[in-house]
Amino acid sequence: MTYDKKHFDLQQLRKKAEQIVDERQEETFEKSESDISDMVRLIHELEVYQEEVELQNQELRQSAISLENARNEWFELFDAAPVGFVIINRLGMIERCNQAAASLLTGTRHPMSGRSMLPRIHPDDREIYHSLARSMTENPEVTSSRELRLVQENKGIVFVHMEGSVVKDAEGEFNQFRVALVDISDQKAYEKSLKKILGELEDRTAEIAARNRQLARLTSELTLAEQRERKRLAEILHDHLQQLLAGARLHLEILSGKVDVESTTAFKTAYDLVTKSIETSRTLSSELSPPVLYQKELPEALQWLARWMSATHRLDVDLDLPDDFVFLREDLRVLLFHSVRELLFNVVKHAETSTAQVAMQERNGRIRIMVKDKGRGCDPKSLTENGPGEGFGIFAIRERVELLGGKLETACAPNEGVSATIFLPVDPPVYATPDQPSPVAEEFRPSTEPPATSPLFNGKIRVMLVDDHTVMRKGLLSFLSAHDDIEIAGEAADGEAAVELAQKIQPEVILMDINMPKMNGVEATRRIRSKMPDIRIYGLSMYEAEDQAHAMTEAGATGYLSKSGNSESLLAAIRGE
Repeated sequence: MTYDKKHFDLQQLRKKAEQIVDERQEETFEKSESDISDMVRLIHELEVYQEEVELQNQELRQSAISLENARNEWFELFDAAPVGFVIINRLGMIERCNQAAASLLTGTRHPMSGRSMLPRIHPDDREIYHSLARSMTENPEVTSSRELRLVQENKGIVFVHMEGSVVKDAEGEFNQFRVALVDISDQKAYEKSLKKILGELEDRTAEIAARNRQLARLTSELTLAEQRERKRLAEILHDHLQQLLAGARLHLEILSGKVDVESTTAFKTAYDLVTKSIETSRTLSSELSPPVLYQKELPEALQWLARWMSATHRLDVDLDLPDDFVFLREDLRVLLFHSVRELLFNVVKHAETSTAQVAMQERNGRIRIMVKDKGRGCDPKSLTENGPGEGFGIFAIRERVELLGGKLETACAPNEGVSATIFLPVDPPVYATPDQPSPVAEEFRPSTEPPATSPLFNGKIRVMLVDDHTVMRKGLLSFLSAHDDIEIAGEAADGEAAVELAQKIQPEVILMDINMPKMNGVEATRRIRSKMPDIRIYGLSMYEAEDQAHAMTEAGATGYLSKSGNSESLLAAIRGE
C-alpha cells in the first residue's frame, strides 16, 4: 500500500531513529531491548494512525460527491416541479424561482431572478399579498396562505394559491420568504361555472316552489270545484227530484184514501216504484255530497261514512277517532273524507273481507289517517304502479296529498291485508272550543208575555208546515187536511218566516224542513224553542234520519221524520202517539 508523503515519511522516521541510536552510542549508552521494543510500537501506532487518516479522507471525498449529487438532484427537482417555488428576499426581489413559477409569473419559462415580485401581483390583490407577507413575518412558525391573481408579462391573468414560510439567518433574523404557487385557474373557472349553475338551480327551484304552490292552490280549488259540483247535483236531487217523488207518493196515499185502489196491482207497483225511486235518489244524493260534511267536522263525517258503508256495502268499519280535533279548511276536510271513502271502496272491491279499520290522530299540526284491512292483500307493486286513469284511486290520492305538503304511505302483502296512511299538515291549526253555545238572538229569548193572538181551540191539532218546496208543502197540506183531528194553522217557505209566523199563530206542532234558504230548519228550531218551548217541532228531510236527527235534537226538536218514511209514522208523531 502506498501512502501520501505529506502526511508521514517513513524514510525520514527511520533516519531519525538511526540518528538517535548513533547519538546514544556515542554517549556510551547501551542499547537495550526495551528501547527497541518502544521504537517498534511507536512505528506501528504511526502506521495505524496514517491508515485511519487515509480512510477518513476517502469517506470525506465520498460524502462530498454524494452532497454534490444530492444538490444537483434537488435543483433538478426544484426546476422540474409542477408546483411553482419562489425564494424572495427581504426587499421583495426574487432570488430564485423554478420553471413552473417562471411560467406562472411571465407566461414563459424565462428566469425571474433579480426581479421584483410586486409587479406580477394583480393591483386589486396586492393588499392580499402584503397581508400574506405580514402573516408570515408575524407568525413564522405557522404556514400562511392566500388566494390571489398574478398578471403575466403577456397580460394573462392566473389565479394562484400562494403558501409560504419565513427563512431566518444564523442570528435568527428574517432573511427570505419561501413561497409555493399552485395554479387554481381551472378551479376558479369551475367555481364560477358552478356558481352560475347554482344560481340557475336556485332560480329553477324558486320556479318549482312557486309552481308547487300554484299546483297546491289549484288542487284545493279542484277539490272544492268537484265538491261544489257534487253538492249542486245532490241539491238538484234533493230539492227537486226527491221532493217531486215524495209529493207524488203523498198524493198516491191521498188517492188511496178516496178510491179503493190499494188492492190493485197497478197502484201497488206505482207506489213501490215511487218509494224505490225516493230511496235511490236519496242514496245517490248522500253519496254525492253528505250533508254532515258541511254541518260537522271530519270525525263526525267519518262516523257517518262508517254507518253508510255498513248499510250500503255491508262493511263494518272500526273507528278510532280523537275526542278533540282541529277545525279544517273545507278543501282539506273534503279531500280527506273522499280519500278515506275511496280507500274503503278499495276494501269492498278487492280485500274480500267484511271489516276495516280507520284511525285518525292530530299531533303537532299534522293529521294522520290510516285505513287498514286484514283481507287477501296484494302485490306491493300494484300500489305504486296504479296510474291516473283509475279515478280517485291511490294515484289521485297520493298526487293531491303531496301537492298539499303531505304524503301517502302504503303497505301490503299477500294474505296480510293492506294499509294506507295519509299524512297532511294543518295550516294553520285552529282548535275547537268544546261546549261552545250557539248564539241565540236576544229577541228570541223565552218570553212570559201572552201571544198577540190566541189560537182557536176547536179540538183539532194545529199544525204549521215549514218547507221551501211548494210541491212537498201542498202534498202535506192535502194529506193532513184529510184527517178530521188535524188543522193546518199556517205555512212558511224558509226559517226566518217560520220563526215570525210561529210567534203569531202559536201552533201545537211544526213540521220543519231542515234544508232551507235564509235560515235552515236547525237554527229556526233553536230560536222557536227558545221563545216557545211548548211547541213540538219535528224535523223533516230527505236525508238519513240518524245524521239529521242529532242536529235537530240538539236544537230542541221533539223528533225527526224522514220525508221518505211512511205516512203512519208522520200521523203518529203529530198526534203524540
